[in-house]
Amino acid sequence: MKSTYFLSGAAIVSAVSALATPQLSVEKRAGVDGLPSDGIVSNGVAFGFLPSDGYQVASPAYTMSQINSKLGGKASTYGWYAQITSSTFDGSQLLERLDDIVASGAVFQPAVMPYIQFSQVSSSVASQVASVLEQFTAKGVEVWLRFGHEMNYYVTSGTYHGTADEFVTAWKNIHAAVSSNPKIKMYWSPNVDTSDAPVAPYWPGASYVDIVGVDCYPSSDSALSSSAFSNCYSNFYKTYSAAYNIPFAIGETGWIAPFHYSQEYSTNYH
Repeated sequence: MKSTYFLSGAAIVSAVSALATPQLSVEKRAGVDGLPSDGIVSNGVAFGFLPSDGYQVASPAYTMSQINSKLGGKASTYGWYAQITSSTFDGSQLLERLDDIVASGAVFQPAVMPYIQFSQVSSSVASQVASVLEQFTAKGVEVWLRFGHEMNYYVTSGTYHGTADEFVTAWKNIHAAVSSNPKIKMYWSPNVDTSDAPVAPYWPGASYVDIVGVDCYPSSDSALSSSAFSNCYSNFYKTYSAAYNIPFAIGETGWIAPFHYSQEYSTNYH
């Protein structure tokens, strides 16, 4: 998405290991919207991860089973990315993780990114996306589909192409293609709302959304302030979750460390 800075692999392992220490209780929960009853929860919040693929980053590649073994528990959600680059979508980027996703027992949160024009996400393309995801749900996997995530940001960066109205039409095509599958939920997940990248024009309407969330990466030259969480999520939650009684989830987050961290640990990622 944007440049971020990582500590060493050892520090990452230490941070992950800390999640399994007694100071942070690993709670159990009843299944909610397909979340596993034995997934990791802290303070009532289910946690999940997007395993590193090892590509152009300091971290090696990980499977979720490796992460879970460090946690001493099970991630509640499993994120991954795929791009639609033509009128044919075979989902190979997602399917290569199928076995690990099934074994994890987590909710799968694929971010399917339309690199083609929004207007080219036709009913045919949408049906191909649905067919790929059915290979997961047929094995019992709950899917929260983050189609066109961070659309307000990626249009301004030149990654996505088209108007807000064209995005909404593309979203509705995807929604129509997956709506008959009860194990697939449409997860609307923009980036933070700004004057340069407003969120509202991309809202498809509550009838077409099952879950709302926002991707927010707070940054600070020191420890994050006590208001960092509310700054990221409060207004969005009130506008799109509370107002429509739609479940809220955090799509992506992480602390963007100060710029003076070594460039050795810098990477651009989606």
